[in-house]
Amino acid sequence: MTNKPQYQVVIVGAGIGGLTLASICRRLSLSYTILERLPSLTPAGAAISLSPQALSVLDQLGLYSALKAVAQPMTRIRVSQNGKLWNELDWTICEKIYGYPVVTVERAKLMQILYAAAGKEKVQLGCAVQDVVEDAENESVSVHLADGRILSASIVVGADGIRSAVRRTLARETGNANAGNTIKFTKRVHMSGWSHPLPGLGEKELGVANWLFYDDSVMMTFGGRDNRQWFIAIRECEEIPDKDRSVWVGVTPGMIKEVHGEKEHPFAKKTGKLGEIVDQAERVLATNIFAEYAYPPMAVSRVALVGDAAHSMSPWFGQGGTACIEDAAELGNTLYSIFSESQKVKEALQAYRSRREKRTQEIAKFSADFGRLYSAQLPYGLGGIVRGLLFGYVPSNIWLWWLKWLYGYQPILRGLDVSGSEVDK
Repeated sequence: MTNKPQYQVVIVGAGIGGLTLASICRRLSLSYTILERLPSLTPAGAAISLSPQALSVLDQLGLYSALKAVAQPMTRIRVSQNGKLWNELDWTICEKIYGYPVVTVERAKLMQILYAAAGKEKVQLGCAVQDVVEDAENESVSVHLADGRILSASIVVGADGIRSAVRRTLARETGNANAGNTIKFTKRVHMSGWSHPLPGLGEKELGVANWLFYDDSVMMTFGGRDNRQWFIAIRECEEIPDKDRSVWVGVTPGMIKEVHGEKEHPFAKKTGKLGEIVDQAERVLATNIFAEYAYPPMAVSRVALVGDAAHSMSPWFGQGGTACIEDAAELGNTLYSIFSESQKVKEALQAYRSRREKRTQEIAKFSADFGRLYSAQLPYGLGGIVRGLLFGYVPSNIWLWWLKWLYGYQPILRGLDVSGSEVDK
């Protein structure tokens, strides 16, 4: 006689992908829990960019109105070289084409929305996963925690980031070296921050992003709500400070200003220098940038992966969070086919794997290629020329036409009632 699992779904990791999937499970009336290693939910990072395909999913979950109240749609992208304006792209037409804009939102505010939608009572904090073991006899998976507890589920989802404990167990089970953690340091550090509303800016600067090129470095800033600025300066770093963590400890505004403080920025109204914006920062941080060089299977037996656990990517085009939400949507549809349409678990998860692996790897490659273009690191010394042509002369309608493969991918969530989530009522 088989024992019934405690849960239909156990989600390991309370990040963007895990909480989005939990929100879908809640709407599908599945039994689930979320295991988070950290003792408290403290969002890492200053802000995040979300593209139309992510906003489409959040809209179907009834979360878009809450997000719009705290996010800023991108209106224009100003492209400059050493303070000289090269081009200005109208990004408002993105919403006209794809139904949704690209938005910038403070990461903490996004996480609050997702946390509430997932069900705060479903999140178990301080739960370090030590092992994940399939129980073929009971048609379930056991999750072994560091505190000695063992939880059982029909399906386990690894949403636990670039150093995924769930992914490591897959490596052991499959004997596939690529299933283990294979991230590598990119030799880049993002020195970033989130500012207070900048004085001297008005309505015409709302939502304006700046892509900034200098002779010796590059930078990006994105306009947040109330003319706050999310600034990202890229620092080369040959030696990784700490291979076991991404976010530096003890970062100060002075550390960013030392490297990039004298660079020109059009929104620094007094001095014209980035240091003026850094001085307005609510918080700053430095993040070691890792990327995937060998991808694991996104599903094995009764275990699936989402987000950085499966495909950590360079952040150059801001698709990491959006890819997490895409994964959650596709896996949510898979769960619906399993628990509402009686599709076999392993077959359904392999279908999820087939749908997602090709696309996520294409997005990761695009992000890496965009980074090489943005930083003018192309073969034969052509980087500066190609960058100048593409960023300086290609109009916004061509950019957005070409991005159809990315922005136009908008999965429809299955099995949701039409009344919307409790969060949006």
